[in-house]
Amino acid sequence: MLKQSRVNLKNIILIFMVLQPFFDSYILYTDEVISFFGFSPTTIIRFALLGLICVYLFFKKLNTKENKYLFGYGIIVLVYTLLHHLVCVNVDESVLYHTFKYNLIGEIFYLFRLVYPFILVYIVYKIKITKEEFKFVIQGSSLCVSLILLGLNLFVISHTSYFSNIITGNIFDWASGDISRYMLAGKGWFNSANQIGGFLLVLIPLNFYYALKNGSKFDVINLILLIISSYSLGTRVSCIGVSLVLIVLIVAYYIFKLFRKEKLIKKEIFNTFIIMIFSLFVFNYAPVVNLSGKNLESLFNIKQVVHDTSEEIEVEIVEEYDGTQNVCEYLTKTPTNTDYYVDLYPCYDNLEFWTTYVESDYATTDNRLLETLITSEVYEKTKSSAVELFGVSRSRYESASIYLEKDIVVHYYTLGIVGICVFILPYFLICGFVGFKRLFTKQLTYWDFCLIVGILLPILVSIVTGHIIDELIVTLYIGFCLGYLLYTNFDKNKENNKLDNCSCNKDNDTRKKILFVVDENRMGGVSILLEDMFEYLDKKKYKFSILVLHDVDNYFKNLDKDIEVIYGTKFFDVIDYNLSYLIKTKDIGKIVKKLYLIFLMKTGLIKNKIIKERKKILTSNYDIEIAFKDGFTAVFTAFGNSKKKIHWLHYEYKKYNANGNYPKLFNKILPIFDKIVAVSTNVMNDFNDIYHLESKTMVVENLVNTNKILDKAKEECERKLSVSKLNIVCVGRLHTCKGFDRLINAISKLSKKEKEKISVEIYGDGEEKDKLNNLIKEFELSDIIKLKGRVDNPYKYVKGNDLFVLTSHFETFGLVIVEAMTLGVPVFALENSNTSNLIANNENGYIVNNDDDSLYGGLKYLINNKKVIDKYKKNLLNYKYDNKKVLNKINQIFDM
Repeated sequence: MLKQSRVNLKNIILIFMVLQPFFDSYILYTDEVISFFGFSPTTIIRFALLGLICVYLFFKKLNTKENKYLFGYGIIVLVYTLLHHLVCVNVDESVLYHTFKYNLIGEIFYLFRLVYPFILVYIVYKIKITKEEFKFVIQGSSLCVSLILLGLNLFVISHTSYFSNIITGNIFDWASGDISRYMLAGKGWFNSANQIGGFLLVLIPLNFYYALKNGSKFDVINLILLIISSYSLGTRVSCIGVSLVLIVLIVAYYIFKLFRKEKLIKKEIFNTFIIMIFSLFVFNYAPVVNLSGKNLESLFNIKQVVHDTSEEIEVEIVEEYDGTQNVCEYLTKTPTNTDYYVDLYPCYDNLEFWTTYVESDYATTDNRLLETLITSEVYEKTKSSAVELFGVSRSRYESASIYLEKDIVVHYYTLGIVGICVFILPYFLICGFVGFKRLFTKQLTYWDFCLIVGILLPILVSIVTGHIIDELIVTLYIGFCLGYLLYTNFDKNKENNKLDNCSCNKDNDTRKKILFVVDENRMGGVSILLEDMFEYLDKKKYKFSILVLHDVDNYFKNLDKDIEVIYGTKFFDVIDYNLSYLIKTKDIGKIVKKLYLIFLMKTGLIKNKIIKERKKILTSNYDIEIAFKDGFTAVFTAFGNSKKKIHWLHYEYKKYNANGNYPKLFNKILPIFDKIVAVSTNVMNDFNDIYHLESKTMVVENLVNTNKILDKAKEECERKLSVSKLNIVCVGRLHTCKGFDRLINAISKLSKKEKEKISVEIYGDGEEKDKLNNLIKEFELSDIIKLKGRVDNPYKYVKGNDLFVLTSHFETFGLVIVEAMTLGVPVFALENSNTSNLIANNENGYIVNNDDDSLYGGLKYLINNKKVIDKYKKNLLNYKYDNKKVLNKINQIFDM
């Protein structure tokens, strides 16, 4: 249930992020709407949704490192807010023009806007966004903003980027040169051109990566639409900035290629060429070039007015100011924007300022200069050591409608040095830490570079422009990307493996590359066997990787750092679930995915799908690829391009044919494998009775890390065993194949006296848990049988018991038998393919036929003959599993 709620919560966040461009319509920011709601409805929705999700995730599991960091940051923000408020209310307002009033509600709202990106960082980290989900948000949002900007531009209904009127020409009029840039540059339905320009700067580097690395038509078209959209905005940041960023991204890409000594791929070169030629061609006709008349000095003059409308207002200065004239009357003769000396900072109320202004020959149409001068004037009047540290407040400037369009500067004034450190510096610290950490460990990838550029670029650009750092349409995406960067670098590093693999697949690594393919990473027989195998294999000779097709758990988290763990795409989420189980869950999405998978398997179309998905997952070629689980892993491996293919068998095919639903498909793919390895003779014989591949099959028993078993068994265990009873223990996934229901039924048939002699503990979790619990209650065995749930270390609970019971319907190798005997615990097992080989001549345990009656009889016999169990315990004192023989066989396979 919790897993399902996390998935639904994740879907809400993904859809919420993709829909952000629709939330930022100017209609939702009009004075009428804001006066009605108190704030913009968009802001209310953003605050409410992210706030509720954050609180839910925080209290869902309190004692986590993410919660500690969030709580610590929250305390810092709270302390800063209190000190900031105290400084602001103690500012001497008598020295200021009366409109510069401090407003507590407005100030808290402002600080909330700065905090919320970090709340999204926390949410993204907690819900574990995958590579595919991150790409869905970035490309989905990119497509939305492009269609809005270009769609409204083509139909000539877009709002101009600098006024409230409608553009008079679309992109096809750019080349005419007859229409002013101000009437060509359009911001669609968005509230601010600057905000959308900053938003595009987040999206461009990431979409460039997708276009260059994936190279699909959709990826390239999506990037091109973004580039045209940037040019259509008409701001210097969106036009010149994007062009320069594209150049930097291309240069950086080939620098990465050079240092990694990778070959240039024709498709990447072609895509780079197409993107740059197209960008240069369109840029040549963009509105920003139209305005400058293609004068480079004018084009790159960032200080040039952006809001200037004086080109349509000619005001002749009659005479220079000589110090005797009335300053306010003199201003009317200059091209200075009337709004400033009449309404925003009236001349007669601020004579000293305007006198200095005209005496300094500042008279100009440059609104940004006026904003800078007034903002600086107000700050200097209130300046003190406390103000320098904690700021003079944003609400004070907003109340006077003075909006300095240089974010870094205005935030220094409003937040102070401490505020800059609390709200802005963390972006640079986190990106810098991750970047340098990966650089010094030689793990920095081109994806890391693009992601960091997308996060920091809008903030850096805010040095020369405004309305970016505290505008949620920009900063929420920055927070989303930052959360993903943290998750992929500090939560198992798995996403970096998916995206680039540069740290693990270097061309100068001469080791033989071997890939193990498993269907899931749950704790269980196959996962444990694979982990144990890595303890013995030669890592200096072989480079090992594991591909987990369905990332459903975290069992491989403790592997050697040199072993690369790769994760499959969302397509593989249903491969380890049967259809009947999914129907019971009523998860429509997964049911549809499973039906689609069945269709592909039945028709043979699965081959094309596997080839496509492999390209998304694997960026390296392998010398050997091993399908380490019966069933679907064989399909995945068979359609790959590895030099040699091996299939590892774990099932008794007469009892359970993992391939039985798709005989045609498996009869086609199994002969493709170079070698087929079975964990026991019975497994091999059963397999060959069906598929007749005797020339390819061989038996290799499992490696068992007995040292790990013994070490883990030494951990302290709170559970106390009964001295007067026979202590029985079972370990395994609560699945029908494990037959725990048979054990419960057998115990229910024992006499009352026999039941009083035993205590049974079952460790494990799974889909049969509720059924088994109900069965225990039905037979009134709650005092005897305890379902203990899953534990990370079962060995300490197995050690010291009198008897380990294995009731599986089929068990190919019987790893748990070896584990129990290594711990000196005798085993009572039902006959399976390898049971007799492990429990030789009933010396270390007791074996009976694999049926319910034999199970009952054997259990009854051992309960009433404790001396037999004592004999087994004595024999196990000298027990030792032989790994050396097994290891020699495995090395022979790898070297074939």
